Amino acid sequence: MRANASAGFSIVSWTADGSNAGSIGHGLNIRPSVVLYKQRSTGSWYWWTNAIDGTEDYLVLNSTGGKGDIAATYGAPTSTTFSNFGFGTGNDMIAYCWAPVESYSSFGSYQGNGSSDGPFVYTGFRIKFLMIKIYSGTTSNWVMLDSTRDPDNVVQNNLYADTSDAENQFDWADFLSNGFKLRVSYSQVNGSGYNYLYCAFAENPFRSARAR
Repeated sequence: MRANASAGFSIVSWTADGSNAGSIGHGLNIRPSVVLYKQRSTGSWYWWTNAIDGTEDYLVLNSTGGKGDIAATYGAPTSTTFSNFGFGTGNDMIAYCWAPVESYSSFGSYQGNGSSDGPFVYTGFRIKFLMIKIYSGTTSNWVMLDSTRDPDNVVQNNLYADTSDAENQFDWADFLSNGFKLRVSYSQVNGSGYNYLYCAFAENPFRSARAR
């Protein structure tokens, strides 16, 4: 395990022992909001999160599907450990763990309104990287946006985490000094009444964000 608690990020490698109980140390000293984990030799990338509604949910990073509920037998991550998630015995595993850090990273959810004057989502900082995934209402891609390709608003260039498709351009969102505002009515990020998960990282972290 390698951890940077100040940045709220750790990488953990372990060999599954067949246990569902919380037994894998993550080194963050706070309950993570996201654990991205995979069997190293095969299979899908599973995205565990409590950032949607506080309960234990999962999505699949290489899939367009919605969220599922993690069985109570797996147990919830704590400030020190997370579960083996029932991956059998002897399988080599990898996990990437994130906990929110004020002025640096934010994980949460919002509801779309289906308008080009979309909702504003508060993060507390100007965004460098943003990923959005619809989790209820319909199915769609994991949309990735950033300020490196789009230093000015409106942020237009996107890639999908779950496909090998080339870059697309739409008027997705404005990156503001304290969050982001959706500027498109597409169901991928802002369908009316649909619910979305987001993860965001700061362009100038730790209370030095600038307005655009």
